[in-house]
Amino acid sequence: VPTASIRLRDDELDVAVVELPPEALEGVPVLALRDGPLDGDDQRAIVVGYPTGLAAMLARADTALVASLQEREASMADVIRELAATGQVAPVITQGTFSNVQERVITYDAPTTHGGSGGPVLDGDGQVVAVNFAIMREFTGSNLGVPIRWAKELLPAPK
Repeated sequence: VPTASIRLRDDELDVAVVELPPEALEGVPVLALRDGPLDGDDQRAIVVGYPTGLAAMLARADTALVASLQEREASMADVIRELAATGQVAPVITQGTFSNVQERVITYDAPTTHGGSGGPVLDGDGQVVAVNFAIMREFTGSNLGVPIRWAKELLPAPK
């Protein structure tokens, strides 16, 4: 990704947007971004993330593929490339509830994977309400997201 395509917030929020050419996004589904506050009875928090680390990826892969990779002594780059090419890199999706909604941070108890930073946090209607950015390791009942409005400010204006 060319550095010039990265748009960052200039404050202490952990948010960045990467601009990609339209052809790179063909076939990629677009998620609805929530407008307005989180309110109402449905306080479901749904977190989508990809676990990091070679062990986490291989634990979910086909055993025959893992054996083949071991036999060939494949490099990490080769492992990741082959897992992606065979459709074996899949997200972990967890569900919990929102517990605290503030201007700069949303707290929820949906478990978050290591490597889940940057993933979407959805409400019960499937709209993105936050960008996942932190795990409270000492207390697994709270994970943190930056409200989506901070990322929306970095998006180009609709044409």
